[in-house]
Parts: sequence; structure tokens; C-alpha cells
Amino acid sequence: MINPKLHTTEHIMWQVFKSKLNQFRSKSLQFTDQYCRFDFFTKQELSQKNLEELTRLVDGVINQHLEIVTEMISRKNAQGITDLSLIPKSIDSVRIVRIGNFSIEACAGEHVKNTSEIGEFQIVEFKKIGKDTFRIKFTLDNLN
Repeated sequence: MINPKLHTTEHIMWQVFKSKLNQFRSKSLQFTDQYCRFDFFTKQELSQKNLEELTRLVDGVINQHLEIVTEMISRKNAQGITDLSLIPKSIDSVRIVRIGNFSIEACAGEHVKNTSEIGEFQIVEFKKIGKDTFRIKFTLDNLN
């Protein structure tokens, strides 16, 4: 099972990156017990200063103590709310995860009930792995 703290943080990080990076697209995602590895595409070069700003923004969302709510809604109603491109067309009901007013996504995974449970976001590795493709590994200060 994916750690709910890491999973919720991944949603927050994805939304922050999507809003701040040029032509951002996620490429792959892997969870372990202790970290999440996130590969993504952006045309923007990333400096240490950029990473510090993105970390500050992710922690800022976490520190708002936002409630996480899940609900099942029809596919038709979900189409105007979130991206359904990864959800098979045969699925009629979609589970939506709302992180306060910050993020709304289709997701079947487990999440915390409030961002106050997450702890501090920490990037433990960052590297460029291809043309306009980067890898971040992140963890949280209170996983144990």
C-alpha cells in the first residue's frame, strides 16, 4: 500500500509544479515506503533557487491544514472537474479527491484526512535525466 502522506503530498507537488513550470507534464511515478520518485517534463531549466521556491510552495499548501475529501461522482459530472484521460472509458463512476480548494483529481488511492498530518516536504534528490526531463525524489520528515 502507498503511504497516504506521500500520496497526498504527490498530489500537492503535482499541482504546484503544474501551476509554476512551463509546459509541465508528469512522465512517471514510483512510491516506496520512504520516498516518492517523480519524473517530469518541462521546457524550463530548474535551478537550486527554483527548487527552494517549489519546496516552499508545497510546504505552504501542507501548512494550510486543508481537509481532504473523497466522493464518487458520475463520469459525466467529473469531466468538467478533472482530467479523466487515464480513466478507462468503461468506468461510469469516478472517485474524486479534493484537497481543500487547492486540488481536485480523480484518484483511487489512500490519502490523509488533513494536510496537517503530512509533515515537512523534503527533496532528497534532483537530477536531469533527459532532454527537458527531470527526476525528483522526495520524502517527509515524519514518515516513521
